[in-house]
Amino acid sequence: MRHVRSIVGILLALAFLTACGRAPEAPTPGQPTASPAQGTGNPVPAFTLKDAEGKPVGFTPGTDALTVLEVWAPTWFEQSDEQFQRLQELHERFGNRGVRILCLAYETDPPRVRQAIADHAALFDVALGEEATFDMLELQSLPTTWILDRQGRPLQRLEGFHPLEVLEKHLEEALSGPSEE
Repeated sequence: MRHVRSIVGILLALAFLTACGRAPEAPTPGQPTASPAQGTGNPVPAFTLKDAEGKPVGFTPGTDALTVLEVWAPTWFEQSDEQFQRLQELHERFGNRGVRILCLAYETDPPRVRQAIADHAALFDVALGEEATFDMLELQSLPTTWILDRQGRPLQRLEGFHPLEVLEKHLEEALSGPSEE
């Protein structure tokens, strides 16, 4: 009996360790989620990461514009072509209105990220994410998009792939909301 308990204990420990080492899961296709975070989230603290070229890319609350912060996998997410196009369109439509697009790549291969950025002629910032940053953001799935006010407070958290129209609607609401001090 003691032998059976030991085996069960070992199996439970292995299952726990396996679950802890997994990448965030993508939501079920067609099941993206959104949660208004207005007034409920802590501001995202300042951070600096590196882009695929090794140059610093950062976020600083209070100095950045309204920010679309997205964590995704530009080289292996099945909708990455559409994701690049959608983010590029947001950058083109809202960049001159005080909106910054900042993407954190859930990747470990800078040359592949560099190639994906070049293939899509991305004009927005893409940084290579780090585990500590993903933990700070409480990342649970890929992709995840936050709309942050100018102080870094989350106005919206969107899990899963959302069409351009959804993000445009949230950005228009954020831009027309009460002015920040």
